[in-house]
Formats: sequence, C-alpha cells, structure tokens
Amino acid sequence: MATPPQLNQTFGSSVRSLSSAPMGSAPMRFMPRSSQPKAHGHPHSSAPTPPASFRSRSIAASPQMLMGASEPKPHASSQMFENNLEPFARAQSFEGFFTPSPALYKTLVKSSTAPKLPDDLTKGGEDAEKVWCTFLCIAYLEAKFASERDIWIFMVEKAEMWLEDALAHIIGMANMNTAKGRVREEARKFISM
Repeated sequence: MATPPQLNQTFGSSVRSLSSAPMGSAPMRFMPRSSQPKAHGHPHSSAPTPPASFRSRSIAASPQMLMGASEPKPHASSQMFENNLEPFARAQSFEGFFTPSPALYKTLVKSSTAPKLPDDLTKGGEDAEKVWCTFLCIAYLEAKFASERDIWIFMVEKAEMWLEDALAHIIGMANMNTAKGRVREEARKFISM
C-alpha cells in the first residue's frame, strides 16, 4: 500500500509504518484540524471546552489572585485567646501539645510566664513545660469554653494522646495515672483563680 505524498512529507516514517499494518487491523483515520473539537485554552489541545459554569470559577478570576495575597496574620495576643478558640488551635502542635508562649500564659494564668511546675513534672526536662502548658490549656478549654465542647474536643483528645506518651517518658508507666490526676487538678486550680 502506497502512502500519499502529502502525508509522507508531514508525518514521515510513522505513517509508512502504520500503512504497513496487517490487513485485519482497523484503519487509522486522521481528522483535519478544522473538524477536531475546539478546546478551551490552547488551540492545539483536543480537550473539550468545559461548561460555562466551570469557566466562571477560574482561579485566575478569584479575588485572591486579582488582589494579591492577604495580609500576614498578627502574632497571637492574650486578647485573641480569651474569647476565641482559633488561637488555641494554632498553638497546638502537630504532635498534640500546646506550644508554650507568653501570650498563651497571659490568657491562662494572667502572667506571661508559666506557673511553677508541679512536683510530678520537675524531672521532665525539656518536655515538662510542654506537658504543663498542655494541661493548663485543657483545663482552660474545659472551664471557659464548656458550651463549645463539640468544637474543641478533638484538640483535647489529640493532646491527651500526646500527654500519655510524654508522661510515660517523664514519670514512667507505673505512676503515670496518679501523677496525671495530680497535675490535672493543679492545672484546674490555676485556671479557676
């Protein structure tokens, strides 16, 4: 089977190899560009044009793209923590503890420094302050945001899982539950002041 000269010039050897396909195979048809479906965007794309409802939701037309990035968020202040759960969510680490900060302590205990560590945590090293801050945050959420429990309960559950591991390293498994109860009560006393 001979290949038409204009196809040979345009497609070269690939057309010759296709034209020598076995007789039983389906013939390939080339569609001229003018009869191919029009694509949205690039003129040589064969992708169909999306419906108008999708085109109107273009990222390029979004207010963020037109107006630029939003202003950077300010650092958390103690006033932000008092009536809002969002700063608590931001203060919680991926692992589950609440990251100690002066603004957080100012909200929790009305001082920019952590209250004295409970005796059970004095041998805790660098994790002791994270543990203490996490207990204080849990006590604060339970006391001040009790009516919004369904919002913060997952933060507390995550914190409790982290506390289990941290306390096991600090105190040991044998004394963990009693020490956990004492530290929790101590945190509640500070929050109720």
